[in-house]
Amino acid sequence: MRYSNGNTYHKWVLVADGGAARIFQKNKTYEEIHQVRSKYQHSTSKELVTDKDGAFYATRHHTKGNASDQHAQAEKAFIQSVADYLKQSYLAGAFHEIRIMMPPKAMGSMRKCLDSKVKHVVKQEILKDYTHIKSSEIVRKILADL
Repeated sequence: MRYSNGNTYHKWVLVADGGAARIFQKNKTYEEIHQVRSKYQHSTSKELVTDKDGAFYATRHHTKGNASDQHAQAEKAFIQSVADYLKQSYLAGAFHEIRIMMPPKAMGSMRKCLDSKVKHVVKQEILKDYTHIKSSEIVRKILADL
């Protein structure tokens, strides 16, 4: 789709969970244009430690604290980084509307992290986890769910 001035109207689909994110852009069909994975996605609870500022780093030493809290904090930090990327991309004019496909828990976190300007252009939320399937299959799912 194009505006009357010739500029392209970009539609994105974000497919994400608490540890991986993929962005698809509508051209003739949907094409994957960006992928990022949390560096902590496959870390065990014993490997996750936070420093005094709350930043995560991996270690092989035993840690104190609730392991599920550490994983939840790592997921929240990742989702915040994805939300920040979406804000920067939207403000730069990279997309004009977005659909988000995430599992319910991750979507709840994303809603809290999204900037109000990005929230305004979210056209659809699909509460499904498609992060672990091939791009071609994701495109079929995107087209089926839209």
